[in-house]
Amino acid sequence: MQSAPHADSSPVRSTSPAERVVVDDLFSIDVPDPDADGCVIVSLEGEVDFVTASALRTVLLGCLTRGCSWIRVDVRAVTFLNSAGLTVLADAHERAQAAGVVLTIEAAGRLIRRSLRATGLEFMLAPEDEPRSAG
Repeated sequence: MQSAPHADSSPVRSTSPAERVVVDDLFSIDVPDPDADGCVIVSLEGEVDFVTASALRTVLLGCLTRGCSWIRVDVRAVTFLNSAGLTVLADAHERAQAAGVVLTIEAAGRLIRRSLRATGLEFMLAPEDEPRSAG
């Protein structure tokens, strides 16, 4: 495994440049290469906080330079998301939009939807993740 420091000097270890980024024992990111249509699904697992947010920022902004047309952020395995993580998601969405790239948050559980709604960021949810109104 390779180790490389990032902005806050926490180690970021990658088993493959386009597969899995392990920030620490509480957070990892799976980043496959974009598919033929330019879509990439970035899967997050664990806690997104002030320690891990810079690695998430690096990965999401890196997707913008890899020819992606759609970045799908799968948060089904996120167990904690604080304001640092929300800020990274909002900033990445803004930068993606400016670059003509779609960025959506998918597989959001109640915790993530609630955080996005409370901060006015629920527009980032993929359509299939938006709460359905009763009939």
